[in-house]
Amino acid sequence: MAWLNTPRSTWIALGVAVVMLSATWYPGLEDRFRQHKKTPIAEVGQVANLNFTMKNPAGESVSLAQFPGKTLILNFYATWCGPCRVETPDLVLLQAAHKDDLQVIGILITDSPTRVPAFAVEFGITYPLLDGNEREDLDDAFGPIDGLPRSVVIGPDGKIAAIHEGATLRPTFERDLAAIKNKR
Repeated sequence: MAWLNTPRSTWIALGVAVVMLSATWYPGLEDRFRQHKKTPIAEVGQVANLNFTMKNPAGESVSLAQFPGKTLILNFYATWCGPCRVETPDLVLLQAAHKDDLQVIGILITDSPTRVPAFAVEFGITYPLLDGNEREDLDDAFGPIDGLPRSVVIGPDGKIAAIHEGATLRPTFERDLAAIKNKR
C-alpha cells in the first residue's frame, strides 16, 4: 500500500492528464482507429491527395484542390472538443495574417454539422468549415485520424510539410510557414 503515500501533487497531475486525454478522445474514434491499422499513415514529405470535395454549412461543395499555390492547413476538429476550441482562435488569427498565401480549412469529424454555424459565430471563423463525417477516404489520405484536433500542413508544392496532433498554437504554425517559405 505504498501507493497511498504518493504525494498529492502526483495524483493531481495524473488526474489532469486523464482529463486532458479524455477531452481529445471520442468513443467513435476508437472504431476508426481499429479500421485503419492497415491504412498507410500520412507522412511529412509525401504528396497530398487534394481530390476531395465536401459540403460547407450552406450545403455548397468546396474542393480542397481549389486553392492552388497556397499553403493549406487542414484542421480536423469537432465543436465539442476542448483542445480544438483552444486552438481555433489562433487559426482565425493565422488565416487573417496570411490571407494571401495561406488557406485554413476546418474539417468536422465525429460531430453534428448542425453545430457548426454557432461554433463559427462564437469564434469569428472566416475560413471554410467542411463536413468530413463518414469520410474514411480522409483517413486514408491524412490519417489515421484517431484523436482530435489534428492539423495537416500542406505546402504550395502539394507535399505534406507538417502534421500536428493535439492543440497546436500559432507560433508552431508560423514556424511551419517560415520553413515552407525558406524551401522556395
